[in-house]
Amino acid sequence: MVAAQTRVVQPAETEVRLQQERRAAADRVARYVARTRTPRRVVQPSGRILELVDVQGRRPLYLTTFNGDAARGTGTTQLHPGGSLGLALTGAGMQLGIWDGGHPLPSHQELIGRLRFGDSADPDDHATHVAGTLVGAGVRPEARGMAYEADLVAFDWGGDTAELAREARSGLLLSNHSYGEVAGWHYGDLEGTGAQWYWIGDPTVSDREDFHFGRYDARSVAFDEVAAANPYLLPVVAAGNDRFDEGPVFGTYQALNEEGDWQTYDVTKRPIPNDGGADGFDTIAGQGNAKNVLTVGAVRAFGSGFTVSDFASFGPADDGRIKPDLVGVGENVLSATAGGADGYGISSGTSMATPNVAGTLLLLQQHYQNRTGLRMRAATLKALALHTARDLGPAGPDYQYGWGLLDAEAAIRHLEETLTDAARHYEGSLPDGGTFTQSLTVPTPGPLRLTLAWTDPAGTQLPASGPSALDDPTPHLRHDLDLRLIHEGTGTIYQPYTLDPVHPNDLAVMGDNRVDPVEQIYLADAPAGSYRLEVTHKGAFASSEQAFALLVTGAAIAPVPVALGPITIDLAQRQATLTWASWFETADGTYHLERAPLAQAGTARVFQRVGSVAATGAAASGDTYTLTDTSNPTGPQRYRLLFESNGTLVVLAEREVTVPNASELTVLSNFPNPFANRTQLQFDVPVAQEVRVEIYDALGRHVTTAFSGTLGIGQPTVTLDASAWAPGFYLARIHLADRVLTRRLLRAR
Repeated sequence: MVAAQTRVVQPAETEVRLQQERRAAADRVARYVARTRTPRRVVQPSGRILELVDVQGRRPLYLTTFNGDAARGTGTTQLHPGGSLGLALTGAGMQLGIWDGGHPLPSHQELIGRLRFGDSADPDDHATHVAGTLVGAGVRPEARGMAYEADLVAFDWGGDTAELAREARSGLLLSNHSYGEVAGWHYGDLEGTGAQWYWIGDPTVSDREDFHFGRYDARSVAFDEVAAANPYLLPVVAAGNDRFDEGPVFGTYQALNEEGDWQTYDVTKRPIPNDGGADGFDTIAGQGNAKNVLTVGAVRAFGSGFTVSDFASFGPADDGRIKPDLVGVGENVLSATAGGADGYGISSGTSMATPNVAGTLLLLQQHYQNRTGLRMRAATLKALALHTARDLGPAGPDYQYGWGLLDAEAAIRHLEETLTDAARHYEGSLPDGGTFTQSLTVPTPGPLRLTLAWTDPAGTQLPASGPSALDDPTPHLRHDLDLRLIHEGTGTIYQPYTLDPVHPNDLAVMGDNRVDPVEQIYLADAPAGSYRLEVTHKGAFASSEQAFALLVTGAAIAPVPVALGPITIDLAQRQATLTWASWFETADGTYHLERAPLAQAGTARVFQRVGSVAATGAAASGDTYTLTDTSNPTGPQRYRLLFESNGTLVVLAEREVTVPNASELTVLSNFPNPFANRTQLQFDVPVAQEVRVEIYDALGRHVTTAFSGTLGIGQPTVTLDASAWAPGFYLARIHLADRVLTRRLLRAR
C-alpha cells in the first residue's frame, strides 16, 4: 500500500491556527453581544461563572465550571511517602497545567511558591479548589493534593487550546480542565437580568434535545489538534454534571428561537425532557467528546465500594465512542478556596474528580521517568490508566463508568513489571499498510488482557444545522487500528470490546471496534498455549506511520537474550556516544544504534540506523560496548539500542538527548537536579562569548545574578550556590548576545 502523502502539521502551526480561530470566535461574540446586549461573563447565583466564548450558527457557546477522600479512593496514597509501595512519589520536579474560570489564589498556604501564571485573571474559588486537589501541599493534611510537591502553571480558560499548544511545546505533559460547555437545561443568568430557566438547544436541529450532547464539535476538534501535534500531552477533562438536569415543572423558561434570539416559552405548551431523557445517557458536551483527551466522570464512596455520582454525565459520544474514559472520586472533596490563605471548602462534581485523576497520573509519569529516564507518550499513559482501572458497574467498558475507577497502585505495579517482562509494555509505530506481530505464551489458564491505544489525527467537525446534526453517528476515527489475538493451536481469533450506542445499557461484547482510539481484548480464563498478537489498520494513514502503545497482562514473550547495565551518553558538537555494559548475553548477535529526530513536542519520526557492533557472546559475565553517532545530528534526538539475534530484533532501551549544534552555545546539563546547596550548569561553547545567568523564583522574582562574564571554547561549567535559596522551583535564564536560553531548576527540601 502506498502511504498517503499528507503533510504533517507541526506543533507551532497548530498554535498559530488556534490563535486565529480564537480571534475569529472573539469577533463572533462581539457581534452577538452587540446585537443581543447580553453580557460576556456572568457570575451565577451558585457562585459559578459562565462566559460566552463563541457563537456557532444560532447557538451561543458558554463555558462553565463543573462543580471524601479522593486520594484514598484511587489508591494515590499508596504512591506517597509512607505508602505500602515504598515509592515516595510527590510530584517534585514535575509540572501540571490548569485551565479554569479564574486563577488559583497565589497566597494560599497550600499553593504558595509553586504557582506560575500564564495570563491575567482574578483569584477564583473553583480554580483554587481544583489546584489544591492537584498539588495542595498538605498544610492541612486532609486537604493534601495528589502531586503535592509538583509545580502548577495556571491560565484562565479564555484561549485555552492555543495556550495549551504553547505549553505543550515547552514540555507540559498533563493539563486539567474542570469546565466545559453549557448545554441543555440551565438555571442561572445568561442575559444579566437575574436567574431563570434556560434551555440552550438549537430548535432548527431539535426542540427536544440539545444536539451538542455527544457531538464532536469545534472544541473537540481543537483539543484533538493540540494532542495530535504534541503526542506527549494528555489533557484531562471533566465529563460534566448534566445528567438528569431538568427544567421548570410549571411557569416559563427562556430558549432560542429560529432566529437565534432568546424567547419566553410556557412549559405546559412547549415541554422539553430533562437532559439525557429517562436513563441519563448522551449528556457529555464539548471537549469531553474529543478522542485524544481523558474524560473523567465522578463516583462517590460508600463503605468499601463506589457508585456513580447522581450528577455525573454519561456517554456515549454520538459516533459510539466510549465516554467517559474512566472515573475518579468527585464527591465531598476537601480542598483550598480563595477566601484567604487558610481558606478551605468541600465541593462535589466531575470538576473535583478530574484533578483527582490528573494529579495521580503525574505521579505515574514521575515514576516512569525515575525508573527509565523517559517520558510516557500520552497514548501510553492513557492505555496504562484504562488497562489497570478497577472495573465498576457493568462488566467491561460502559457509558457510565468508562473503563472504571483509576487504580494508581495497579498502574504502578504494571510499570514495575515492565522492567522485567518486555511483553507488558511496548511503544511502537505501525507503518502505513504494515502489520505488527508478537508471539505470546500463556503458561497456565487465567486472565489475559491486552490494551492498544494511539493518538489519532484530529477529525472534522460535521455540519451544525438541520435534523441530521442530532446524534450524527458518523465515525470520527481517522486511523482505525485493529487489535487481534490468535490462538496458534486452535486458530481462534479474539477481538476487542465494542459497545452499541443505540442500546447504551447493553453489556460490552467482542467485535470489530471502528470508533475508539483504544482497543482492549480481555479473556477471563484464557486457555494455556501459544498466541499471535496482531496490530493492523483499515484504510490509508494521513502520514507514513501511526505511533501506538500496547500493554499486556497475563502472557509472556521469549526471554530477552541480553540484559543491560547503565547506559551513559556523552555529547559533543554534532555527535553522541553511547556506552553500555551487558550483564549477560545468552545468544550471539549484534547491537544496533538507531536515531530519530524529535519535533518540538517530542514526536518520534522514523528511526534510522547509525551504528552497529557485534556482541562478544560472553554469556556469563557480559561485556562493555561503545557506539558513536557520527551522522551530524543536532537538536533533540531519541536514540534506541536494539539487539539482533537469529533474525529477531529486540528493543533494549531508548533515551532522549539534545545534541549541541557546532555553531551555537548550548546548555548540556544541570546536575544534580533536584539539588540541595549547589548545582552546576554545563555548557558547550563553540566560540568564546559573553554570558549572563540570572535566577528567578516560581513567582517570577529575580533572585540573583549567578554569573556574568566570558565563557571560553569547550564545555565549561558554572556553579550555582543555592544555600540561601528556599526550597522550590527556579528558572535559570542564560542571556546571550542574540537569544535567551532557559533551564528549569529544583531546590530540594
